[in-house]
Amino acid sequence: MEGDLVQEKTAAKGSRVISRILPAAVRLWLQAQVEHVDNLVFELEGRDREILSGYLPGARVAADRAVYQGLHLSQVQVAAQEIRINLGQVLRGKPLRLQQRFPIVGEVVLREADLAASLQAPLLQEGLRDFLRQLIAVQGADHDLRPYLGALVEENASFQVETVAIAPRQIALTLRPASGAASQPLVLKTDLTVREGHILVLQQPSLQVSPETEPLQLDGFDLDLGPEVNIDALNVTSGQIEINGTVQVVPAD
Repeated sequence: MEGDLVQEKTAAKGSRVISRILPAAVRLWLQAQVEHVDNLVFELEGRDREILSGYLPGARVAADRAVYQGLHLSQVQVAAQEIRINLGQVLRGKPLRLQQRFPIVGEVVLREADLAASLQAPLLQEGLRDFLRQLIAVQGADHDLRPYLGALVEENASFQVETVAIAPRQIALTLRPASGAASQPLVLKTDLTVREGHILVLQQPSLQVSPETEPLQLDGFDLDLGPEVNIDALNVTSGQIEINGTVQVVPAD
């Protein structure tokens, strides 16, 4: 993990285990989760007896320019409560593991460069490909998008996200197949809002297939982010997206 600064804090005092072993274990766990992070700060809360039993009443994490599974974030500020870990096994040299699900509440900020870099990652490219498949599927008979987007949604097809532009309430992506005969870039625009905390609403999407033609006005649709997500606020402003909400962290099997 690269980074300019890592700070460790704990609200509990008077224990060599807490002051040395636990922060080191948390740092190693965080390092295993991210590909890059700057200015990482984390704070653990709790009494000695609680923490030594593997119960963490609270934790706070802040970071700049974090990269997690290909997702680039300019800023992260989150807090978690009611965390239970296998501290007994950690003290015997085992990896840190979560014992139960818990909520993370906070804010993340993605700027245009973050989103452009994120969409180059294989995981997020597959997610974008799934999104384009849904966009094709929900259109009526008058809007057959397969001649334009078909080369992008084929299995294992690769494409480039040439530019990303974020305006108030709107995101625009310029897409081009990585190979093949198509040389004309496609510009996909959509307004973006959230409903019921976990449903992204794509309103008034459009696809410009040529600079010489008017954009095709398309039917919008919803994307369900799942029951573990609750977005309190989604602010799409000039140049960046701010997300405030809660995510339930589920331990790996």
